[in-house]
Amino acid sequence: MKPAETTVDPATLGFVLSFFKLNVTDIDRMSRFYERAFGFVVDNTIKVPQFEERMLKLPGQDFTLVLMAWADVAEINIGNGHGPIGFHTNDADATAEQIANCGGTIETGPISFPGVRAVIARDPEGHEIEIICLTAADDLVNTGI
Repeated sequence: MKPAETTVDPATLGFVLSFFKLNVTDIDRMSRFYERAFGFVVDNTIKVPQFEERMLKLPGQDFTLVLMAWADVAEINIGNGHGPIGFHTNDADATAEQIANCGGTIETGPISFPGVRAVIARDPEGHEIEIICLTAADDLVNTGI
């Protein structure tokens, strides 16, 4: 079957990337981790019998990290159908230490590439986190990153 023709220019619909959801089993633990490790604050909470969503934001930013806990799900299968949650920072080493001190684990790094210092970590429930610290703009231009 042939796909339908696009009838509306997507640019006219005002799309804004606004949130990312993580399914979690312990919403309080996970909220504390992201608040302590990265400085998120709880912006809003929705709690109904079927689930709870906690919307976290970094101060001064519009993007929302939504933690979602289903009432009848005891275990989450993290899977491999997505990539890591990505953060830019001005200090990859201090961020790695912060993650570990807040209950996360460091899998790789901090390591350096041309123009970038990076860390791969996991939050307390196993969601992958990638930390990037740009170290030199000239290196990025020269390597194509």
